[in-house]
Amino acid sequence: MYKVSVIMPCYNVENTIDRAMVSLVTQDIGFQNIEVFIPCDLSSDKTVKKALEWKHKFPDNIRVSISMSRQMQGALRNRVINDCQGEYIAFLDGDDWLEKDTLRKAYTCGNKFNADIVNFQFVQVKSTKYNRPQRTKDDLFKFILTPEERSEFFMKSNLLRCCWDKLYRTDFVKEHELRFSEGKFEEESLFTTPAYMYAERIYMLNECLYCYYQNPEGSTSSMKYSRVHSRDNERVWLETYERVVQDGSLKSDSKFFEWLFIVNYFFYSIMLAKNRGVEHTEEEKDNLARTVKKLFPNYLDNELLQRTTFDLNEITTRLSTDLTGEEKDLVQGY
Repeated sequence: MYKVSVIMPCYNVENTIDRAMVSLVTQDIGFQNIEVFIPCDLSSDKTVKKALEWKHKFPDNIRVSISMSRQMQGALRNRVINDCQGEYIAFLDGDDWLEKDTLRKAYTCGNKFNADIVNFQFVQVKSTKYNRPQRTKDDLFKFILTPEERSEFFMKSNLLRCCWDKLYRTDFVKEHELRFSEGKFEEESLFTTPAYMYAERIYMLNECLYCYYQNPEGSTSSMKYSRVHSRDNERVWLETYERVVQDGSLKSDSKFFEWLFIVNYFFYSIMLAKNRGVEHTEEEKDNLARTVKKLFPNYLDNELLQRTTFDLNEITTRLSTDLTGEEKDLVQGY
């Protein structure tokens, strides 16, 4: 049995896939303890050719699959999750790389504490020439017993919604059927948010172990200014809301999810669109506010929201009108 299964979706990473793979095969946990899934999207460069070359070098623990149509990262990851045989699952993007001790350190923490999630830190880099940041804080471990303890831990640890700065216990992922949103940008929230709500044991490893590189030819950059995907974050969070309603976790931990939803659905959506040059109109912002009020009418009583740096008046001052269209269909009956 492998210790870690690594899922590395690839799209137009001809110039970086070798760097990512070298970082995996040189992991000091031993590459024999790792299995790698490389689901390849429909690329326009030599990504698939290079992935197959790596599979030829290591046929026992590298698996390559190839899409015949554009799938995007969420669908690529979902396709192989059930095939993972490692004790833990890690995600690596094809334009990023790991420090040589990443999987050993994260797996050791997970194995010692039987953690559902092991979170580690990352550094944004523009090239391989950089100084690895030093550890600045002690590690944190939490066995979560109550919703209040969960909220306090997340406020203190500042866990992010990205999937690739963590290890996830494989049985935990499969038991709760954690999956990514498909066909959308910002797809990770549908996976990570329920994971945060289900997790009972979380280990925070306060050391930079993941190197994040923004590939100008990759999926993220190719959609940066696409109006087709400019509202994907909102769609993914509505999808996430529907998921936690259906599985009952919203009812058991409503304040925690309410905080995450409003910060990400309202405030982060507006900031993200602005940064990408596809800003919301005032009417669109009103629609976001109406959805917040409809789903969480008592949001002003949420002490977690009151502790954020966001100005809740941006929501409360907007018009209170009925929902329409997709939003109305989503919340009907909940």
